[in-house]
Amino acid sequence: VPDEGRQEKIERLQRTPIEQKESFKWLCASRDARQHTPPGCKVVMLCDREGDVYEHLLELREHRGSYVIRARCDRVLAPEENEGSERMREALAAAEELGTMEVTVPGNGKRKTRTATVGIKVARVTLKPPQRRGQAKDACSSEDITVRLVGATETSSPPQGEAAISWVLLTDLRVPDFEAAKEKVLWYSQ
Repeated sequence: VPDEGRQEKIERLQRTPIEQKESFKWLCASRDARQHTPPGCKVVMLCDREGDVYEHLLELREHRGSYVIRARCDRVLAPEENEGSERMREALAAAEELGTMEVTVPGNGKRKTRTATVGIKVARVTLKPPQRRGQAKDACSSEDITVRLVGATETSSPPQGEAAISWVLLTDLRVPDFEAAKEKVLWYSQ
């Protein structure tokens, strides 16, 4: 809708059922992967920000699908279960840095491939479901989802004109220590 303002777009998307959104492709991809995975094999869905769709997280949880997904937005948390933190980035800011590592930041049309040093933090949080309206509210679950966050924030200075790396990764996988957190960041960065 060309003349639609930001607030109108948000409200329209809140009313639209997931099956009518472009992001439904992530649920379809998860279902397809499940159908074509041989017994005994484990699949981990690696997704960029487009894959950060609440219904996708619910579906993965329901079918025991594992994932590492870069967060698209700073989701609202259930504060009573997150030591008072109201948003994901706030929970990560309060976490202790486990260590640093180097990651390769792939180039694209606007930037060259480069190496960045990032600090790694981990937090276990409970996400509140997003606001839904109309048909979308009827079709969407209102369940909270508990996930682990892996934060990778650039500690070195990025090249002039480039933003510092600040990734928030959502995962259902265990992240008990620095090595496990590094593994998730490496998976995402490749």
